[in-house]
Amino acid sequence: MKLIYELGSVLAIDEMMIRFRGKSNETHRIKNKPIAEGYKFFVLATREGYIVNFTPDGRSAAKDVDRMDYDSTNKHLGKIGSLVLYLCDAIILLKEQQMKRIENTLNRRITRRRGLSDKSIDSMSRSPDDFVIAMDNYFTRPKVIFELRKLNIGILGTAQYQRGWPPEVLKKVDDKKCNFNDFFWTVDEYGTLVARWMDNGMVFCTSTVHRPDQSIERCRRKPRKTKKNERHVDKIWGKQGRMNIKIPK
Repeated sequence: MKLIYELGSVLAIDEMMIRFRGKSNETHRIKNKPIAEGYKFFVLATREGYIVNFTPDGRSAAKDVDRMDYDSTNKHLGKIGSLVLYLCDAIILLKEQQMKRIENTLNRRITRRRGLSDKSIDSMSRSPDDFVIAMDNYFTRPKVIFELRKLNIGILGTAQYQRGWPPEVLKKVDDKKCNFNDFFWTVDEYGTLVARWMDNGMVFCTSTVHRPDQSIERCRRKPRKTKKNERHVDKIWGKQGRMNIKIPK
């Protein structure tokens, strides 16, 4: 952590495998992964891929969650929620360090340049205060999202169905009757934007940092035809290999 001068506002939480093929009770085997066997870690990483905080996930620890260090303070959130908040502790720590560093730099500049205006001093004193974490459906849980919002940390990413989530209005959407790029959304009881979007298949996603009317243009490669997408592939791409398409941001 001491090597990080500026954390940045966009981070990610994900799994990471470290290759190991020796004898150990703590290794995992995950098929269809670049590293199929080894030690599994949960990591908080910067946009550039620098690992900020991490914790191992051994098989014995998974059987006895009380042994996990990161599960001791937030047991009401379960293993996954406790894990996410543990990894995010690094954000709080680095944010404080970064604020002190910016204040010291500001004080030095004010001392050297006495003629600075209030406007320029205000602009120099601003620091990245809003953080966004990208997560996949293993980590995105309603209670976890709610706790992160208390820490002024936003999230975005894919999600999976859970008991009572997403709301029934989204569950009733019929995938077979949807067209490409259809976007269905609502706001859940925690104030989180939850949506289902028809890409090559139906994607369940969530965000606390976007509005439902925001879109962005992306150059999309023509996907391989499957039973789920054959209705729209030729209609959208035709004979072209790539197309600029407006999709939900």
